[in-house]
Amino acid sequence: MSGGWWRRNRLALPAMVLALGALTWPASESAREQWWPNGEHVAHSPGADGWTTVDGVGLRLASFGPAEAPDPDDPIPAGHTVWRAEVEGTPADESLSCDVTLQDTEGLRYGSRGHYLPSFDDETFGLACGGDEPGGVVYFMLPDDSEPHAVRVRSLSTLPDYWLLPAG
Repeated sequence: MSGGWWRRNRLALPAMVLALGALTWPASESAREQWWPNGEHVAHSPGADGWTTVDGVGLRLASFGPAEAPDPDDPIPAGHTVWRAEVEGTPADESLSCDVTLQDTEGLRYGSRGHYLPSFDDETFGLACGGDEPGGVVYFMLPDDSEPHAVRVRSLSTLPDYWLLPAG
């Protein structure tokens, strides 16, 4: 070896040392303290009874499966499947604003408000977490080569905790 590797990487190596040093710098702790509460980091999964509880709000996946095309004039695009998730909830003192996604086995997430979802008129679209009438029905559209894994429900007021409801 004539030092060719060292010469080619002479700029990247000091940058890597600086980056590793920044991770241990005391300022990184305050950055982590600001980042942690604003993300989904603590998953809560169902107990033996099938219910998942976060901050006193219980949710469970009552049913999950493929949905039929709602209207022949509004077909599901080729190569995609629409999935229907019905979520039940326990009444709670307060109603939380929730956001729902479907995570596939590869970790990719699909929103319930996708631009290309057909319009479903059979039930109220959306989910309520807590309040007097919690739960609801949501639809997701996934490519045919994606396998659903879990319905993820999050509320900004409960972060970093979120509900993880297995779809299978």
